[in-house]
Order: sequence, then C-alpha cells, then structure tokens
Amino acid sequence: MNRSLRATCALLLALLVMACAFVVPATPGAPGTQAGATATRRPTGTPRPTAPPPPYDEAADAKADIAAALTAAQGDGKYVLLDFGANWCPDCIALATFFEDPEIRAFLDAHYHVVSIDVGEWDRNLDIAEQYGNPIEAGIPAVVILNPDGDIVTTTNDGAMANARSATKEEILAYLQKWAPGVAPLALATFEKHSVRVTLALEWDPTGAAVLAGTFTPLKALHHLYSIDLASGGIEGAGRPTRIDLPPGCALAVRGPLVADQPLHEVRFAGFDQPFPVYPDGPVTLRLPVELPQGTGSAVATTVSITYMACSSEGRCMPPVAEQLVAVTVPTG
Repeated sequence: MNRSLRATCALLLALLVMACAFVVPATPGAPGTQAGATATRRPTGTPRPTAPPPPYDEAADAKADIAAALTAAQGDGKYVLLDFGANWCPDCIALATFFEDPEIRAFLDAHYHVVSIDVGEWDRNLDIAEQYGNPIEAGIPAVVILNPDGDIVTTTNDGAMANARSATKEEILAYLQKWAPGVAPLALATFEKHSVRVTLALEWDPTGAAVLAGTFTPLKALHHLYSIDLASGGIEGAGRPTRIDLPPGCALAVRGPLVADQPLHEVRFAGFDQPFPVYPDGPVTLRLPVELPQGTGSAVATTVSITYMACSSEGRCMPPVAEQLVAVTVPTG
C-alpha cells in the first residue's frame, strides 16, 4: 500500500469512527423505530399556535362602524379616530402595533373610539376616504380624527403617518395626546379688585394631569399686566409681577413652571433706567402644573396666592394686589 492509499484508508477509518460516535440509539421497544434511529413525536393535546387577526377587517361595514362610533362619542364626549390602511402595508401594521402598546392602548381607550378602515388594493372604502378629504392620497396609514358631531378635527392628509415604521412610541403617543378631546375646566373662584378680574380654574393637560389656570383681565381699556418674571418688588418699587403661587400649607403641589399664554414686550417709563417686561394690553392667562391632594374624599378646601398690577402705557397704574390668598376647593387625585 503506498503512502497515498494508506492516508486515504486512515481518513476513511477516522470518518467511520466519528459517524458511529454520533449515532443515538433508539429507546428499546419503541414502535416504528430501527436501531440507531431517533423518534420525534409532537406532544399530544398541544394546541397549534394561532396568528392574531389582521388589524383591518376586510369584511367590515366601515360606514356602520363609523356611525356606531359617532353615536358612542355623542354619549361620552370622546373623539372618533379613523385609521385607513391595509393588511399588506408594513407601515399600517406598524401603526396597529403601536396602538396595541399598553400605554398607548390605555390612552386610546380613554379618549377615542377607533375605527380601522381597510382600503384593500386601493379598491375598497375609497368613497369614505373621499368623504373625509381623501387622506390616503398621501399614503397609508392615514388618520382622521372626528369630534362627536362628525366634524374633522385633524387629518394626516400630508402623509404624516405613512412612515409609521420609522416613528417612535413617544411620537405616536404625543400625536394622540395633542388631538385628544379636552376635559372641561373646573371653575374654582372669580373676584375683581383694583380694576382687574381674576378667574381661577382647574384644567387638565393631554396626559390627564391637573393645571391651575388663572385669567387676569384688566377692566380698563389699554391696560396691561406685568411679566411673571418681574421681581416681587418691581423695579425700584414700581410694578408688580403677575403670579399664581402656592402658599405654605396649600393642599396642591407644584409639578412644573408657571407659564403665560401671551408674549412679552418691554415698555419704558420716565425716571427709570430699566425697561419693564409686560404683556400686551388685555387679558393674560397663567398656567401652573400642579399635583392634586391624595385622598379618598371628593374635594379639599385650600388657598392659592395671587399677585398682579395693571398699568397703562402712559404710566397710569392701579394699586397692586400682592399675595392675596384666595379660597378654592379642589378635587383629590
């Protein structure tokens, strides 16, 4: 035997040994098996996994679904969200997946009635799309939000949802929060002093958190209010900031900065080197994010602090109101 043949035989022998080493003997007595073979069985009684239903029901009566959603919305004040899409569309599937996220689903259930509308291969429910401004023209999925009367609140006719695969959960939730129906403000107090009417109310932001709002309305024409950022003593004793504050012992707690709904500009008065930051003539609304008191009762009596001063651009000013305590009754959280 030459070297080459010997090497070949040695290699074949090694391969044979390796093959034998990997043979797993069958369980003795197992029916239908041969020695050296393995038996594979599917467990009996194990249900086969089922795929979730597609998000767009191709057999649904979309017009009836919309009518039912609007009827429900008129009873509970929620909005109706129309989701136009198709089961073959990856971005539509992505949006439907976002809608099943626990946090987003909870928000949807609290604020919307969702109607999924199948457009097929651009051959189904196109008349409904046309009825709502043809938002699918810019791509799907497309969203239309209706108020309880069926009027369009907003629509993604610019294709904003057509790239849902690249969106984040936070972006989808922010969109839904932006257009969710607001909860009616809860009136707390109203008073007039030194030619300004002050109205206090509790509002709720899109996440459902409480906001203490105060609208300050000068009762004299061409009078303004000062910025929230003006020093508490004004400038050289002149002027007072417009403020809502929570005094010690208040049942509410601050959870964010005080903001105003009007832009600032500056006015100058003779005898002062510094300009005064003021809001435009007329009313200004301040909003202070707050946490409600915890408890099982329905309401809690407390006080808030109000500061303001109204002046005209010519320097005719009303007396200031400084840290006046106003009694309010707020719900528990």
